[in-house]
Amino acid sequence: MPVLRNGLGAVAVLLLAFGCAPNGGPGYGPAVDWKLRSQLGLRTEVDINRGPSAADDEILLTQALDAGLVLNAETKRALFSADLGIAARYFAGEDDTQSGTGRVDPSFALSAAYRGKNTTLSTDVSLRPTSTEISQIEDTGVIDQNVTQFNADAGVSLSHRLDDRNQVSVGVNGSVVRFSEDLEDLIQTELIGLSLGWGRSVTETSTLNVSAGLRHFVADDEAGTRSQTLDVSAGLNHQRTPRHTLNVTLGSTAVRTIEKAEAGDPVLSIGLTGGLGFDYTLKNFRAGLSLTQGVEPSAVGALQSFTRASGSLGYQLTEMQSLGLTLGFTRRTPLSGGDDDEETLETISLGPVYSLRLDPETSMSLSYLFRLSRDSVDGMSSGHRVFLSVNRDFAILD
Repeated sequence: MPVLRNGLGAVAVLLLAFGCAPNGGPGYGPAVDWKLRSQLGLRTEVDINRGPSAADDEILLTQALDAGLVLNAETKRALFSADLGIAARYFAGEDDTQSGTGRVDPSFALSAAYRGKNTTLSTDVSLRPTSTEISQIEDTGVIDQNVTQFNADAGVSLSHRLDDRNQVSVGVNGSVVRFSEDLEDLIQTELIGLSLGWGRSVTETSTLNVSAGLRHFVADDEAGTRSQTLDVSAGLNHQRTPRHTLNVTLGSTAVRTIEKAEAGDPVLSIGLTGGLGFDYTLKNFRAGLSLTQGVEPSAVGALQSFTRASGSLGYQLTEMQSLGLTLGFTRRTPLSGGDDDEETLETISLGPVYSLRLDPETSMSLSYLFRLSRDSVDGMSSGHRVFLSVNRDFAILD
């Protein structure tokens, strides 16, 4: 995985910006401000038919433990962060294939940045194994807890401020997706991309952004699918008042795809991309809306058109209690527009959440989620999920 190795190399170079003496002690480097935090979460989930088939109405009980350590080191010019985590799951219930089974998934993420007078260099690398029960519910609908998806991601970006109003950036990133088992519905993929961007402050509260990029996509399927994309977009970020912000993006992606096994001519297609985001905050009320349209890799072995929408409402009952409502929508179709229902998957989710802060470091939440899904094979189905979670986030070194 050359992209992963390059990302680790960039992290190593940036670490040279740190001295060996924390908090200004003796050493060859600058003073380093170290912070170490611990994160612990316990969650109980009750699922009734989370899958895309209306016939799968078994009840599944999941006991989950998420634990992690987050280390941050910062100097006047550099910042480094390491996130090490572990996720443990135990399943019980009516599903004979899952009841009595468990899994443990470790993960790590590293990031570093160096800030010069007008230039910033940043890099990140991560490896996250997850169950397809979590990662594929909105992509292929495969929700087998025993199959693990491995995501390796890395990226490097460089930005430079030309003057008080203009900034340019360049970046390279890549990702590799693998699965622990060979299933017909899940295809291993690789992606590497290069991007260029320009931002200009048009007013004190508004910024115009223009970007372009190239991507190369590889799917390890029987057809030997290879795709190249040209991505262009323009957007505006606006903060009218401290209470609300608005951002709008519009663009397109041109895709050239060839299947080596078919030995045919390349297929050209164009997909619309864009986004809309809005956030509004009052003293005790907050609202948010996000809508995105993009061309992204899918585990079906091709670049697909993804439409995603999410909304949230929240009200602060007291200093320690709050109520919220979340709404989500995802639609995955081929770049041709999804005329073939067999290639379309849609999901809608809606539910309330109640949160209680027990102390400054400990919080509890109770939520319910109703989910509706549709695809051509299994038709319409609905499911229910109840969460009860307790989370604690506290400083070990601060």
